[in-house]
Amino acid sequence: AATANPLLRHYEWLGSNDWVIDGSKSATGKPMLANDPHLGLRNPNIWYEIQLATSDGKLNVAGFSFAGIPGVVVGHNQSIAWGVTNVGPDVQDLFLEKLDPTAHPGQYLYKDQWLPYQIVTETIKVKGQPDEALAVRITKHGPLITDVMTATDTSKLQPMTLDWVGNQKEGLVNAVLALDHAQNWEQFRAALKGWVQAGQNFVYADQQGNIGYQATGRVPIRAKGDDGMLPVEGWTGAHDWNEYVPFEQLPMLYNPPSHYVATANFRPNASDYQYFLGARFATPWRIMRIREMIAAKDKLSQADMEAIQHDQHSVQARAIGAKLAALHSSDPLVQQAIDRFKNWDGSLAGDSATAAIYELAYLQMLQLTFKDNLGADLFKEYINTSGAEAGLWLYENLDNPNASWWDDVTTASKETRDDIMLKSISNAVADLKGRLGANIDGWQWNKLHTITFAHPLGSVKPLDIFLNQGPYPVGGDSSTINVSPYDLYTAMTDNTYTQDWVPSYRAVYDLTDWSKTQIVMPMGEAATTGASHVNDQTPLWLGNGYLAFPYDQAAIDAAKEGTLTLTP
Repeated sequence: AATANPLLRHYEWLGSNDWVIDGSKSATGKPMLANDPHLGLRNPNIWYEIQLATSDGKLNVAGFSFAGIPGVVVGHNQSIAWGVTNVGPDVQDLFLEKLDPTAHPGQYLYKDQWLPYQIVTETIKVKGQPDEALAVRITKHGPLITDVMTATDTSKLQPMTLDWVGNQKEGLVNAVLALDHAQNWEQFRAALKGWVQAGQNFVYADQQGNIGYQATGRVPIRAKGDDGMLPVEGWTGAHDWNEYVPFEQLPMLYNPPSHYVATANFRPNASDYQYFLGARFATPWRIMRIREMIAAKDKLSQADMEAIQHDQHSVQARAIGAKLAALHSSDPLVQQAIDRFKNWDGSLAGDSATAAIYELAYLQMLQLTFKDNLGADLFKEYINTSGAEAGLWLYENLDNPNASWWDDVTTASKETRDDIMLKSISNAVADLKGRLGANIDGWQWNKLHTITFAHPLGSVKPLDIFLNQGPYPVGGDSSTINVSPYDLYTAMTDNTYTQDWVPSYRAVYDLTDWSKTQIVMPMGEAATTGASHVNDQTPLWLGNGYLAFPYDQAAIDAAKEGTLTLTP
């Protein structure tokens, strides 16, 4: 495990939200669609807002794209709109290989034959120094990743290769362009057949009132009994990928009876689904809250859709808070903190003191529940790679107060859930008192939880003054729809709660009029320091505001600042 740390540490979930409602659920009588992909902090933003229209009228697509991509990745055209979240399928496997550099140099064993490596030489540019050449040895299962691992004694490492769908080097450009031209559900799905990399949950709406969902991506069909969780023998050939889940059998919905579809990186398949898509998906907090808010109203307006994107109520926190509320303490200040959880709705708003108490108590619960059993080193790795799953265990065992993990094995007594929770909130109160004073009303969560959009050159003083944006106070955490995660282990050890993932844009599409589309993203459209639009959207993004995204020519002419014509 220690050998693999540089490659596995700080596992991050690529989260996102999207949902679509049909006309019977919409206040307008037409579908509406919302999307906010969650990505790591970027300064400048990785996205740019774009509309591409051809003079012949065959293409008029607007939305978000990446620099260098000849099309719009997410957005709408004249007829349809779509949004994306990451499916998170398991498309990587580790294979143990047998080598014999003495008797069979330059070869590896496969099905009782010694086969030659494919050698690919990568040139690495090093500033101020000569180029470095890295020879990558590639087998049938992919590159030998143990060649770049470090260990005390590399001779004891079992050679290991990484098979990954991404090794197949099939780009997405053709799928993006086909998507931009699609005019109906059939053409939409035909375009997505080419979306073989980076499997996504696509939600869909069209002008005819249809809504739908389609999972994409090339997912291997593993040998019977294989779940991709551990390395397997590569030399036998028994664990090879020979087939992929057919596109037609990937999860799909069209005009469901629920009148809406929502995804938030949660498991996309039913328990009786015939294929193995993966073992790790997002925890259910965001999807539970999205469904809760959609179900709360018979019909949703565009403002309601926007309110869902801004929501910072946590289903997880609400459940844990209900157990905290039942505790009793002889310390008056701790009891004041406990009383705040009575009838608490799980709001993790930035100006909430209850949110701050909860967050620090939650971190204490994780430590007091797992660290005694795992030891300091393994606990660190567990939180860095599986912190979300640790929190899920707490939630699932709230009604199991005598579960063995609640017990502190370093003491003679047997602790219960309430013992751990009381100690957790007591420690949190002591911490907050020491940092923010004895007045609980002054313990706002956003005094601790902030976000800074750090530029790649912003670590160099004095460039940080000109290039970095922030810090800004924020609310929420990883369990809220308006996601605002921070590194759990860093918070435990350094007492810092810096947001490290963001809704990289927010968009709400109203199919009654494409010019009613509302968008916003952190930073801004420009990427040049000092430009007027380099950071002008951040205040809107922080304040839950939006910009209109005009689509028809009249709306564009009314809103435009100027025109740039490029003449070949």
